[in-house]
This record gives sequence, structure tokens and C-alpha cells, in this order.
Amino acid sequence: MTLRKLTIAYLTGHDFDGLFDESEDCACLTGDLMPCNAPNPNCEPGYKAPCDCDEEHAWHVVKMFPGPRERGDRS
Repeated sequence: MTLRKLTIAYLTGHDFDGLFDESEDCACLTGDLMPCNAPNPNCEPGYKAPCDCDEEHAWHVVKMFPGPRERGDRS
């Protein structure tokens, strides 16, 4: 089993949506986990949240989700 598969199993088994690293301003969801092929040791598990920063992306991965959320959208 690979590190990627182990990480996905842990994240989904504990209801996380992906990983994020605030120091690198980087995030990924379990549906496309570790697209960098080099996970940073600072990556933390988190939850998908809507983006409100007016940048090109539609979501962020955050440490604590700010309010109610729908489950199952990890793509």
C-alpha cells in the first residue's frame, strides 16, 4: 500500500475532505490527493469549505469547517 492510499484511507475514515498547508498556501482533496507528488510534512487534514477570497478557485481546505456542510463532495 502506498503513502497516498494510506493517507486517503485515513482521511476518509475520519471524515476529512483533504489536506492543506497554510505555510505553502496549498490544498488538495482526496479525489485528487497529492497532485504535487511530494506531500509536505506540514500538510494537515481538513474540510472542504467554499472560497470567499475572490481568487480563481472555488474552495479551500480548512482546519475547522465554519458551519453546516454537505458530506460526500470530495472532488
